[in-house]
Amino acid sequence: MFHRYRKGATVYVCGVTIMTEQFVITAAHCTIDPNERQKLPANRVFVKVGISNLDSPERHVQQHDVDLIIRHEEYDEVTFENDIALLKLYSEITYNNYIQPICLWQGDTQLSKIVSKVGYIVGWGLNEDYKLPQDLNEATVPIVSRRECIESDRNHFSKFYFESKTFCAGHRNGTHAAQGDSGGGLFMRIGSNWVLRGIVSNTKAHPDTLKVAADSYVIFTDVAFYLRWINSKVTIMTSFTIDIEPIIEPPGTPSLAGSDSQANLLGIANCGKDTYPSGT
Repeated sequence: MFHRYRKGATVYVCGVTIMTEQFVITAAHCTIDPNERQKLPANRVFVKVGISNLDSPERHVQQHDVDLIIRHEEYDEVTFENDIALLKLYSEITYNNYIQPICLWQGDTQLSKIVSKVGYIVGWGLNEDYKLPQDLNEATVPIVSRRECIESDRNHFSKFYFESKTFCAGHRNGTHAAQGDSGGGLFMRIGSNWVLRGIVSNTKAHPDTLKVAADSYVIFTDVAFYLRWINSKVTIMTSFTIDIEPIIEPPGTPSLAGSDSQANLLGIANCGKDTYPSGT
């Protein structure tokens, strides 16, 4: 996601994840001007999909203006509670080998079922030199329990962790999301599908430098909690209807419990597929 400024400058600020040809999902705080602390109008936001290098966009990259920003009505700018937003695009995304929609979580939403499982995050978060990398980075992060997260820094996480609405993930060695990764997804591989479970929301930063603390976990908005909210917003704007009835899962394993169509909450023919050409 990019912000437009009044003098014509554009700046990359956050990640997004494709849900349908016309909707992407991100964090609500990504739609707030960080300098003016005001909600951005849709005409000051646009997205690029299929991009892996910020300096040299590939030929298959598509740019789309935003028609409507749908922030969660109860988003709290102080605590980051309900840190989720949908962006309705002016033009439809064209799918190809590089650009595909994600599957949304369907099945057991209990956090205990995914604790110690591995999630994947991608983004252009600031590196060790506090600079924005040009190439898209990827990391694997373990999901941790509520207790482990809060006890790692009770003073911080007790204020920003909301049971059922959020979860924590990351390594306490600097391998986790950073500034610039906000709004991007945490993805899990379930069978043959990639599924969106979380959205990068917030973490602890050093008060003097505002750099992300290397030994801190990251809080993710739990997308599974918000399926009804997503359904209500997408249905109002389109003909899509999301089936959010839970699928009974085999004990102890997160699963989409069956066919690809059951993973496909938004009616897209092939969500969450590996079609990106190898070696590119």
